[in-house]
Amino acid sequence: MGGDVDPELLAALAADPDRGVREAVAANPAAAGGLLAALAADDDWSVRRTVAERGDVDPGLLVVLAADPEPIVRAAVAERQDAGGELLVVLAGDPNSTVREAVADNSAASEAALVVLAGGGGREPERVVVRRGDLPVEAVELLAASPDPDVRARVAGNPAAGPEVLAVLAADPDPEVVAAVAGNPSAPVQVLAALVEIPNHAIRARVAGNPAASTEVLVRVAGVCSGGTRSAMADKEGQAPEVLAAVAAAAWDLEDGGVLAGVAANLSTGQETLVRLSSSEVYGVAAAVAGNPSTGQETLRALAGGPRGARKPLASNPSCPPGTLAELAVDPDPVVRGAVAENRASAQEVLDRLVGDPEPFVQVTAAGNPGTSPEVLARLASAPYEDFGLSFGYSGPVNAKVAAAGNPSTPPGALVGLTEDPHEDVRIYLAGNQSCPAGVLAGLAGDADWAVREAVASNPSAGPSTLVGLMTDDDSDVVAAASANPATPPAGRSAAGLVG
Repeated sequence: MGGDVDPELLAALAADPDRGVREAVAANPAAAGGLLAALAADDDWSVRRTVAERGDVDPGLLVVLAADPEPIVRAAVAERQDAGGELLVVLAGDPNSTVREAVADNSAASEAALVVLAGGGGREPERVVVRRGDLPVEAVELLAASPDPDVRARVAGNPAAGPEVLAVLAADPDPEVVAAVAGNPSAPVQVLAALVEIPNHAIRARVAGNPAASTEVLVRVAGVCSGGTRSAMADKEGQAPEVLAAVAAAAWDLEDGGVLAGVAANLSTGQETLVRLSSSEVYGVAAAVAGNPSTGQETLRALAGGPRGARKPLASNPSCPPGTLAELAVDPDPVVRGAVAENRASAQEVLDRLVGDPEPFVQVTAAGNPGTSPEVLARLASAPYEDFGLSFGYSGPVNAKVAAAGNPSTPPGALVGLTEDPHEDVRIYLAGNQSCPAGVLAGLAGDADWAVREAVASNPSAGPSTLVGLMTDDDSDVVAAASANPATPPAGRSAAGLVG
């Protein structure tokens, strides 16, 4: 039924015996004034609800509908954003829980309405209103006295709850309520300190994760909590060194390797704690200290002669002293030497020596390290292509020549000489090298191998004209790579039809 229907026809239809017809009239935008008022008094509640759901109902008529004998009609009014503060206060005290729920879920409900809801009782309305983040203090206090433990637990976890309310709820007989207080960032420190003394691991775990817990409180938690909580405390970024020391002390006698290794790997752990952990015989703990960039130089030097399992993480540590890396570069274990070859902190002379290591993957790793000297890299770039037959599952360069082609420290002159290399992997790594001259990349953009062209298309060092040309490449992967490259001019994308 359109909005241009004859008013007399609408009036006649409003009296039709068919309820569906009257509902249609009630929803029609052309219905207004006295006609709507008559429909608001219709014998059928569905017609009255349809009126209550209209977006243009007169405030006076909303008052009438708010007193409707059918709860579903009153609930329709309670859901309206334009119902008005006073009317929502009235509906907040409605005897029907569905109506009160609608008010509780209405973001336009005033503080006065929320207070009425909080004190009115009723399980479902309380559960709805307690979820709101805009509860006034008075409403919070009323809900804290609810007989429903789920409601009290919601209050206990609400940051709007005041210190007095939280102190009362901390003594609640329901442990879920107390645990909610323990995790509330508004809980006073003295309340959290008292909660730690309750022999309940769930409560202690919530205190441990509470940002309001003081260092002193967390130190106490570390000594009495479960292993799982201690592990979470050990792994937490930015944890206070004193707390980590307490966690390590509690786990030491238990020989809890997971917790000890977590503390040992934490960047916030203090040096005194790291020194002690470096002497641990529990599996993996000394290795975690060896791999921690925050570990002091003296401790790292000492670990070079420590447990065999600590040498690989030590060789990978960017804070490892250069002298220690030089020692590890001659370690009998090729995995350790490979870690030195990959470490950006390794001295140039060490890397240059590792290029000649008897183990192929060590050679390749050193050839890919930007710290290797340009002279050595230039020599590798001009060396014969060899298939080192590296182990199954290896996905890096197959030999030192390929690694040098992708190394940003390889001299440009040496890179130019690789453009006509018959091996596609050499050209792929060359095309992806961000130090590769733009002219060389322009030439590689015409390579017969699509993977080479894709590498150029992904390279932000490629020239604008090169990237624009690749936007019309025959291979969709090449086009996608060029489109995703931030160096591709917008005009290039537009020409390819990728910009509206």
